[in-house]
Amino acid sequence: MDKIIERFPTVPIFRGLEPLQIARLLDHAEDIETDVGDLVIEQGKPGDGLFVIGAGIYEVVRESDEKSVVIARLEELSSFGEMSLFEDAVRSASVVCKKAGRLKRFSSETFHALLDKDDPVAYRVTFNICGMLARRLAAVDNRLVS
Repeated sequence: MDKIIERFPTVPIFRGLEPLQIARLLDHAEDIETDVGDLVIEQGKPGDGLFVIGAGIYEVVRESDEKSVVIARLEELSSFGEMSLFEDAVRSASVVCKKAGRLKRFSSETFHALLDKDDPVAYRVTFNICGMLARRLAAVDNRLVS
């Protein structure tokens, strides 16, 4: 995973961080290996952390009215589950592994502990996630208007 970690500065949630800062943050993350078909997170279950994709392909699937709709296809150096860091809510979609891979998981509890210690890296990640969520909201607004 070392070669992937060297490329982690390109992950949007790590924007503005130095490789050493990212490495220190990754010390708090859990390594997860996934196989094709593995359900990483399940819609309707409590959210408990953020995932960064080190390798593999994952689909974000939303269930509604007995239909499954793929709403995103995520690859290496993408992230998902970020909303669970900020609210105690259930997952809004499921994520399924489509090509075997590796993930880094940051638990909400660990992330909150870093924020409680006024960790500047955790604050930078929070700022980056807020920007990402703001862009998503703007895109939804634009779709609604057009």
